[in-house]
Amino acid sequence: IPETSADLIDTLRSHDIYMGSVYIDEWNQPAFDLAIPFFDQTHSLAGWIIAEISLRSIVERISLAGEKEACIFLIDEQARLIGHKDYSQVLRHQDVQKSLPSPEALQAGADEGFPLVRSYRSYTGENVVGSYVPIKGTAWAVIVEEPEWYAFASFDKLRTVFQLSTLGLILAVLGIGLFFGLSFS
Repeated sequence: IPETSADLIDTLRSHDIYMGSVYIDEWNQPAFDLAIPFFDQTHSLAGWIIAEISLRSIVERISLAGEKEACIFLIDEQARLIGHKDYSQVLRHQDVQKSLPSPEALQAGADEGFPLVRSYRSYTGENVVGSYVPIKGTAWAVIVEEPEWYAFASFDKLRTVFQLSTLGLILAVLGIGLFFGLSFS
């Protein structure tokens, strides 16, 4: 647990939860400190509980539909990779800049108040559909990426079913038309 800082005390006095910066702990894993304030009857800061939170254990517990195809990772305020399902990428300090939206796209997403969803070429070189979601109360963000082929698989299936249905309907109308045309002539 790091030394008590003025920033921690100021944050707790304002009745907010303190989240420290990400650091590498003694087991060479990204972690951060989380402090929760306690107040007395006069609403003055009486104390706090502080805990070291391992980002690796949090990210490992996240599950997604289509988990084999999807990739989820966490970045900090300097756009450094601090959490990933494949922890070796965090240890290698994998550069994920190619997966980050442009500042203009970020501003447009912030104005709408929704996650920023777009298609792009990921830092892995694969065409993906990705979602960028800032985490409230921090300067961090979560990015979820799915390969385009997987993300659009249901649309492709629907298009194929629609095309086959249309072809079947055309053939049925043509067959009925030929049947009645030949029977009347």
